Amino acid sequence: MGMAIIKGLIEAEVYKVHNIFIFDIDAHREEIALKEGVTVTHSIEKIAESVDVVVLAVKPAIMEDVLIHLKGIKKKTPVISICAGVTTESIESVLTEQPVVRIMPNTPCMIGEGASAVAKGTFATEDHVRKLSRL
Repeated sequence: MGMAIIKGLIEAEVYKVHNIFIFDIDAHREEIALKEGVTVTHSIEKIAESVDVVVLAVKPAIMEDVLIHLKGIKKKTPVISICAGVTTESIESVLTEQPVVRIMPNTPCMIGEGASAVAKGTFATEDHVRKLSRL
């Protein structure tokens, strides 16, 4: 789903390809990302200090480890989670005071034809929801 989002962002010209950074523990997905032209980094911390929006598209089982590495994220950087079963509250318990928006896309999103449910966390505003829902 993360790659589908990346492709959609590029095709819709929401972000330029050189402004998209990814980190993935799966080398195969990194190869695919490189083919798309996005920047692959081997440091979650580098992403945390470099971006304006963070999209969490990880398996729920590794979410806590990922969040610990994101503790250095710039304050007020919006965080989007597409992780099933991971609440905004659990993300906010590690990334305190970050605006968190949970977006649950359905499978047709992988071909650009889906719908998504959206829920905002404690520190997210309606403006965050509006901007992040575009993603």
